[in-house]
Amino acid sequence: KRGYVTIYDKIVTDFWDRVYDFVDENYPNTFRLHGEKGLARSAAKGQWITISCNNKFRLQIKSDRGYVDLEIMGYADKIKEFYQDNKDLIDAKKLYIRLASKSLAIRRYIECIDFSKPFEEQEVALKTAFDAAKDLQDLIKVLKIRNNA
Repeated sequence: KRGYVTIYDKIVTDFWDRVYDFVDENYPNTFRLHGEKGLARSAAKGQWITISCNNKFRLQIKSDRGYVDLEIMGYADKIKEFYQDNKDLIDAKKLYIRLASKSLAIRRYIECIDFSKPFEEQEVALKTAFDAAKDLQDLIKVLKIRNNA
């Protein structure tokens, strides 16, 4: 069989375990992280934190790139109308609208997080990232989304 094989990286796996603990301590009942604690991770594939929202929205902390995206699934071809409907909110919060594959992404820029460094050195950046994710998650309740997507 061919396919992706995880090459275990102890530093990255330990970092991920600390991320799960960090979220449980600082954001109880707020985020449901994709994956599970204790899962072996590789340095090459272990930098994005995916937060499940519902079948229309997904949060991604793209830590190696320095931004958090609230993705609206299947909305990539609706960027102009989405921006027109939500311009005041997007501009007031200094957010950006981008394409993310077949999704529309509402983006907030953050400091990059390096999973190969000690957790303690990245904790402030993680807090900033999860605070940004929380702000974006809260937008779900107030965004104007047309049903024809």
